[in-house]
Amino acid sequence: MEEKIKACYTPEEIKNVVFAGTVSLSTIRAAIHKGDIPHIRLGSGTRTKLLVPGTYVKEMQDKGFMVSSN
Repeated sequence: MEEKIKACYTPEEIKNVVFAGTVSLSTIRAAIHKGDIPHIRLGSGTRTKLLVPGTYVKEMQDKGFMVSSN
């Protein structure tokens, strides 16, 4: 049975869903800013919201990185 993948995830959700909390949030944000993790940036300044496409989570699941379905 295939698990449901949301359209977008926050960096906090990526930390828990993909990496089971084994990678720090600052490491995930650094990877996002470096371009290693695809993202969509909403807003500007201190109100910027980073969202990671669900396709990234699906790709990580296919590679065996996904450890949780939360």
